[in-house]
Amino acid sequence: QLDVDYVGTISPVVEAEICLMLRDTLACAGLPSNSVCIYLNDRRLLNILLDRAGISDQETRLSILTIMDFQDNLSSEEIILRLGDREREEPGSPVMGLGLNQDQIDTVVSLLTSPAIPFDGRSLRWIETQVADHPDGAQVLECFSWLIAALQDPEGRHISFKFDPKVIRGLSYYSGLIFEVRPTDPALI
Repeated sequence: QLDVDYVGTISPVVEAEICLMLRDTLACAGLPSNSVCIYLNDRRLLNILLDRAGISDQETRLSILTIMDFQDNLSSEEIILRLGDREREEPGSPVMGLGLNQDQIDTVVSLLTSPAIPFDGRSLRWIETQVADHPDGAQVLECFSWLIAALQDPEGRHISFKFDPKVIRGLSYYSGLIFEVRPTDPALI
């Protein structure tokens, strides 16, 4: 596990530096460029998507993100029950029955079923449609535009980046770019 923190700025320059540092660290560790991929998302974008779904309560948002973060350990049915049914409770589960309506549940499920896409103009167009006319949309779009330009690798010599709306961190201190590295080479699994 690797931890890098920065404080006092929301600049996409710092976000890009962290991504490039991660990519270069993985390469220095000897991982071939086609053996892993770095998947990106942004907490500000997730907040916009939850705003658009009419979910403004911060505690509910954090609970939703926690459920989404547990997606690999839950069935689709369990996720839907935890998002919607207030009556269902199980000891030891991270979050139960938030009481979301069907449209809100559909928004969350659509994020969890969205495919990862290359971190290029395609992902920027998808993000642009999601943040249009939102008060925080311009800042998110500017950050992603800058990151896409900074992280381009036209020759394909480096570990690649993809945008993935399923990359979630359920902890409240994540406030900007979030990422994870996943193997693409079955020999690494």
